[in-house]
Amino acid sequence: MAVQRHLRRYRTGYGHAPAVGPKSPSVREVTSWIMTHPEHLRDGDADKLHRLRERDPELDRLTSHVRKFAV
Repeated sequence: MAVQRHLRRYRTGYGHAPAVGPKSPSVREVTSWIMTHPEHLRDGDADKLHRLRERDPELDRLTSHVRKFAV
């Protein structure tokens, strides 16, 4: 009971989960984007992959290797 009273001070709303941000892509989705020829990617997926590659140098390098190997 004492813990509940203490935590009550920090709650902003009762019974509601905090708002969640956009869902992160799954490993399967990202793998699919990397393995798909860039010309065949949907615009939205290409944009998401581009943003991921900007944020993660290792993923960018991996994507470059996969695309070079495919050629």
